[in-house]
Parts: sequence; C-alpha cells; structure tokens
Amino acid sequence: MKRLRLFTLFIALASTSFSQGNGISFKSVDKCYNKTFSVSVHILEDTLGKQNVTPANINAGIALANKHFSKICASFNICSTYVHPNVRNDEMRKGIEDKEIAAMYDIPNTINIYYSLNATGGSSPCGWAPLGDTIVPAKTSDRDAIFIKKSCADDKTLTHELGHYFGLLHTFERTKHGIEFVDGSNCATTGDLICDTPADPSGTAATNGDCDLKTPDTDPNGDYYTPNACNIMSYYNNPCNDIHFTTGQYDRMLEIMEKGRNYLW
Repeated sequence: MKRLRLFTLFIALASTSFSQGNGISFKSVDKCYNKTFSVSVHILEDTLGKQNVTPANINAGIALANKHFSKICASFNICSTYVHPNVRNDEMRKGIEDKEIAAMYDIPNTINIYYSLNATGGSSPCGWAPLGDTIVPAKTSDRDAIFIKKSCADDKTLTHELGHYFGLLHTFERTKHGIEFVDGSNCATTGDLICDTPADPSGTAATNGDCDLKTPDTDPNGDYYTPNACNIMSYYNNPCNDIHFTTGQYDRMLEIMEKGRNYLW
C-alpha cells in the first residue's frame, strides 16, 4: 500500500511539472502584476503624407498583446497618438534613424511604439525593441522605443517585441550564452536561460503539420531537437491557434517589470 501511495503521489506531481516537448500544458500563472502600461504611439508619414497603417491595425496588435499579458494581469493602453509628417520617407534603420527619431519624439516613462513602412537592420524582419534586464537602464531616448514595421502591426510582432522589452531572448538564442542541450541539463545557463522552453536549433527551420522539424536536427549530444513552434519568442510561422509564452517566460517578464522597468507609468 505504501508503494502504491508513493507512485500515486509521483504521478500527481509529474502531471503539474514543466515539459519541454510540443503540445504541452504549462502550470497556470498565479501572480498578478496589476498594471496597465501607458503606450505612446508614433505613426510616421511618407513624403506624400500617407500613414500606410490604420488605427484598426495598431489596435489589433495592442489587443493581441493584452490577451497574452493578461495571464499576469498586465495590459497596455494607448494614452496618446502622434503623427509625424515626412519622416525619412517613412523608413527606419536600426542604429540610424531609430535613434534620431526616438531622440526627437520620446515621451518619458511610457512605452513608445514607432510604426514605419520600412524597418530594417534588426534580427526580426518586422521590428525590434531594447532588451530588458533586472537593473533600470540608463536614461536614453531609445530605452523605451519599440519599432514595428507597419505591415506587421496587427500580428504577434508587438507581443514578441514586448517580450524582448521585458527581458526575453529568442527561444533559439545561442550566441550570448551558448547552445542549450535537448535534455535540458544546461537550460538555466545557456540558450534563452529559461528551462520550460525546449531547445531550439534555429527558430526558422521548416516544420510539418505536427510542428516537428521537416529536416531532423541534433544537438552536440546527438539528441534530436523538438522545438516548440508555437512559442511567441520563436520565429516559426506555423498557423498555431495557441501561440503562447511559458510560465518561465512570464516569471522572467514579471521580474523585469518589478525591477528593470519599474519606472514606467
């Protein structure tokens, strides 16, 4: 009887633990930040005065972000919208126009989101954001500036960039901290530093209908990757109905909200 009870307890604990495979259910998030972040929207016009994006596009992106951040009781509210005429022909290049524009139009203590027709130079084809950390960053004009390509305004791009803003790396990160092993043995010190996101070889490899890699790939130990193609911080373009953050990712973002981004209105 004692062995049976121990086995039953083991099953109960296992059913609530994190997993690193596809099709998983993560623990519920039981912590609320209870904050609505103020957002300043900046729309750049081209030389003909065209905005090339609609309020509906922008609102859809904000709504999707609110949906995914609702699990930690955080939301984003547009408190002001600015239209900037004839700005660099509605083009933004990372490290060039972005710093210039942010210096001109930054609204302090708010999340400034800049929408441009062309946004190039970042690792993502749709935008970029400054990476959050546990220490409040030095006050610069672009520490709270997120740049979004207008054609990506209504999809998961803003949610993805907010993930970076609140401290999340890509699931396929390997340059900063090294390669994460499939077995998770080094998950806390390599890859994206989060243990409930499975090791990801590239983030862009083709997958089949089951979200498995069409061309199998192995880690340095010879284990096959089974990345989560529906994670918001990946680059997979699968038609997922359940794109998501994991509990570990939520925990990381909560930490950054409380420490490194606690100056925000």
